[in-house]
Formats: sequence, C-alpha cells, structure tokens
Amino acid sequence: MQRNNDVPFEYKIIGTGEQSIVFLNGFRMKFDSWEKVYTNVGKNHCVILFNRRGVGSSIKATTKQTGNVVVNEMHKFLCKLEIKSPYLLVAHSLGGVYANL
Repeated sequence: MQRNNDVPFEYKIIGTGEQSIVFLNGFRMKFDSWEKVYTNVGKNHCVILFNRRGVGSSIKATTKQTGNVVVNEMHKFLCKLEIKSPYLLVAHSLGGVYANL
C-alpha cells in the first residue's frame, strides 16, 4: 500500500499496460476486498486501487462527501499520479454510483 502526502488516499498500483483500470469499492469497504480480482487483472493491465476518505488509512473527510465531491477528488487523484485516461471503472455497491457519475 502506498501513501503520498500530496494525496489523501491510501492506494495501490499494480501491473502495467495501456489500459488503466480503476476499482471503486463499496460503502466502507477497503480495496483489499478486490484482491481475488485485481491480482489477475494486474497481469496485463495497470490497476489502480484506492480507499476513499475515511476508509482504511485514507485521510478522513472534512466536508460532506457528495457524489460530485468524491468524483472530483478521484479525478484529481488520478491526475496527480499521472494515470493516463481513458479509465475503465470497475465498481461494487456504492462505488457503482460514483462510476456512473
């Protein structure tokens, strides 16, 4: 797991490849919940996993976490890490709401 002081999220990047795949967790679920999936996907693709604010060791939110706030923070996070778009989003539960936004 990685933490960068410029990024409020606990995150992990595995694999390489042209396609960037971002996994979006369900409510209060850590990215480790995707382990059975991302280990295989990371063999051929760049996989980005992160815990939203307040999940795992990510920094807690100080503002209301509306859908737009979460999506904007995710976009800034991906840009800060220089992850190339387009992104393929894989989501579960609440993560699906953010993927749709």
